[in-house]
Amino acid sequence: MLVNRGTAGGAEALAQVLRERRGAKLVGEPTPGFGLVATRFVLDGAAAIRLQTARMESGLGAGWLGSGLAVDVHAPDVADLEFGAPGDASIEAGARILSRASRPEPKER
Repeated sequence: MLVNRGTAGGAEALAQVLRERRGAKLVGEPTPGFGLVATRFVLDGAAAIRLQTARMESGLGAGWLGSGLAVDVHAPDVADLEFGAPGDASIEAGARILSRASRPEPKER
């Protein structure tokens, strides 16, 4: 799964669950660590306040608030490249992992 500093909140939760439950590899750059849940409270009908009321954790108890998710394969984000353009290190690293994962197991004789 491709991740970077733009992968935050719910996307971080999804990445961590896929890593824990499905063995997904995180490729790219560490995520920012936005692991808080905000709740909106309406006041007097015309105003509201939004407070951080919970901390996100995976089903296995891993949290990423402040630290973000570490990647399995570091591939720097190159901001001036168009997504998928030749030289996009994140896409190339992800493609290498997928090609290794999709090779059939050799059959025993």
